[in-house]
Amino acid sequence: MAPFDMSREYARASAEDKRSFAGYNKAAGYANNGQFEQSKDMYRSTFEKSSLQFALRFHMFQGFTSILRYNEARPSAQDIAFLKRVAKNEIATKETALYQIDALFTLGLCAWDQGDREKAGRRYRKGLDIRNAMTNADLAAKVIWRTPETALMPFSAATILETPTRTMKENLSMLEGRPITPSTCPYTTFRTESIPIGTGATPEDHALVLELMSKLNVPGSQCDQCKISREEAPSKLLLCGKCKRVYFCSAACQKLHWKEGHKLECREPKDFRSGDIVRLFGMSNEQYNGKMVRVLGKAEKEGRWKLAMIGETSKEVSIHQDNMEMKKPVAQSKGTLLW
Repeated sequence: MAPFDMSREYARASAEDKRSFAGYNKAAGYANNGQFEQSKDMYRSTFEKSSLQFALRFHMFQGFTSILRYNEARPSAQDIAFLKRVAKNEIATKETALYQIDALFTLGLCAWDQGDREKAGRRYRKGLDIRNAMTNADLAAKVIWRTPETALMPFSAATILETPTRTMKENLSMLEGRPITPSTCPYTTFRTESIPIGTGATPEDHALVLELMSKLNVPGSQCDQCKISREEAPSKLLLCGKCKRVYFCSAACQKLHWKEGHKLECREPKDFRSGDIVRLFGMSNEQYNGKMVRVLGKAEKEGRWKLAMIGETSKEVSIHQDNMEMKKPVAQSKGTLLW
């Protein structure tokens, strides 16, 4: 297949597309010089002004998303808002599903890196749903793209989506606690888990967190009563309206699960209590993201809680409840529950 002829395309481009070529080249130049923050912003602003006919539009969009996916620059609030608009098809694109999937893939990685595992899981699932709904015509559509080994040339959507689809499945499996064999592709953006406790943790602390980690799986992959998978369920899984932590395939399973113990566990998402163990996410101080902490009680400021790091018992912090994630409870031997 013939490579993309930049000079020829530029010569016959409209005045509007010539401006997009200039923005694209400037963004690429920033990236080549390691100025990823400027590159990211230039890619985004040029994309937003580009026409649907601009030949490098998708490649430019991936220039932007790749900087975020590989952590070359941190996403700003403006970056996240832009990606959400693309994911919701609020910005016009020709190959809509291709853009939506790339946006959701990137949003999922950004959420994971902020410690928000459930948001990451939702975004991966949405991206995979869109991929599964693509028609043969959608998958055959070609856009200008390149791999690290090739020049710019037309590639099918099916080829472009191979790596993000595989990686979303791998990352989602990790979040759901399902066994996987990570891809060996050197360009993948697979994420891994770690034991999120302090460096001074005792063997008892590690034992507790290992038990808790088994309960940290992002819900929604199966019915919590009969265990039928999301893919095999006859209809969309139902979410518990109160705790928003448990899923069911039917009203019958929901009622049975309630009687068998969920009524003892079910709480509002922000109904924290002293002794709870929660996970932190979305912190501007990234060293805290993903850490498991014990709730000590309410802090003086409204909406904030006093917390102690597991493994760093001398370190007490005050965190807003919007950065605290309640997990499924873990039953303890004396009948109490740890969250």
